[in-house]
Amino acid sequence: MPTLVGRSLKVSVGVEPNDILGLVIPEGAGRVSFAIQAGGHHLAVDVAAKAVRRAQQVIRSGDAFVGIQGKIEGMRVADAGLIAQPKTPKAEPAAA
Repeated sequence: MPTLVGRSLKVSVGVEPNDILGLVIPEGAGRVSFAIQAGGHHLAVDVAAKAVRRAQQVIRSGDAFVGIQGKIEGMRVADAGLIAQPKTPKAEPAAA
């Protein structure tokens, strides 16, 4: 089997919104560190505290999808970003 070489391995993983709500952000912290467990692996993650606060705000306002994105470097997610997007209800089909 031929081997191709890539520049990086990217990861995108959905996380439970309640887990993000449970993160404690120390006063004056610029970054928040935690671990993600998925598929039998534990990866260290470090994201901006501002992103965590923003995600917590979105989660509190209603149902939301929360995800972590970044590049895998060893056993950590480098250049990690945290996203939280409100889930929109599915539109009902128009009656004919």
